[in-house]
Amino acid sequence: MKRIIKYISLLLLLCLPWQGWSQDVQVSAKLDTNLILIGDQTVLHLQMVQPKNKTVYWPEISDTIGRGVDLIKMSVPDTQLVDKSTIKVSRNLLITSFDTGYMAIPPLTFKYDMKNDSVFSSTQTKALLLAVVPLKVDMKKGIADIKPIIKEPFSWIELEPYIIALLILIVVVIVGIYIYKRIKNKKPIFSLPKKPAVPAHIKAISQLDKLKEKKLWQNGNAKAYYSELTDIIRDYMGARFNFNAKEMITTDIVDALEQKVDKGLLEESKKVLELADFVKFAKIQPLADENSQALKWAYNFVEITKPKMENSEKREEETL
Repeated sequence: MKRIIKYISLLLLLCLPWQGWSQDVQVSAKLDTNLILIGDQTVLHLQMVQPKNKTVYWPEISDTIGRGVDLIKMSVPDTQLVDKSTIKVSRNLLITSFDTGYMAIPPLTFKYDMKNDSVFSSTQTKALLLAVVPLKVDMKKGIADIKPIIKEPFSWIELEPYIIALLILIVVVIVGIYIYKRIKNKKPIFSLPKKPAVPAHIKAISQLDKLKEKKLWQNGNAKAYYSELTDIIRDYMGARFNFNAKEMITTDIVDALEQKVDKGLLEESKKVLELADFVKFAKIQPLADENSQALKWAYNFVEITKPKMENSEKREEETL
């Protein structure tokens, strides 16, 4: 019974804060609680009231505060203005202990006002006692955690790596399917941009230039000459006037051109196309002048019937 009364009296005494007083500086130390379970934590509050213009040195605090008391974390000083000439500085120390029994927290010394080269004025907090009690274990129930597991709140940031990995996987699968289909269909993986189509009149002029260089009729091959000549012009007509001239006979071509070219060009076209038919099918041999006139007609037909935009551009170039 006496032991219980002594223990209660000691705890009541420890619950009271204590202040160290000096002429100008006042310091105090107080525990949130003087009784903890082993491994539990409590806060040691340090407070100092001093003149605003005085320099006070706080005690150097290491990882342990006395025997068996460990420092977990220490806050930065919190300074408050008491009045015009006085300030209050507070600091909190989070402490714990893994030993059982009474743990002494020694006085903490605050220094100020140097008296000589090595001596300062000082004041101290009062020593405190921290009672650390063991956890009672019911051996019949077995050992359990001191506290239940605390679940952290859900955060989307935790899923970010998985989301990024999933997106990368989806992209890889899509690209893989695309490449497989292109290879299966014997197509290039990457389609290169198509070159712009050569205008029909430029293509026709280029082909006529090559035909002229071959000198077919000059070498006695009039049939090949007229076949290639009419093929070039038929291809040009089909592209320029949008009808299948290559599959049409001469009379149908002339009928199709009737509303598209003037009468003079139409008559000349009819004459050359009919001559070409005779050369190809009746094997007649035209005169050299007729061969030259046929090529001249082809150049002239393309030049007259090419798109008007090209004609206007050419006039602008000649003007410049």
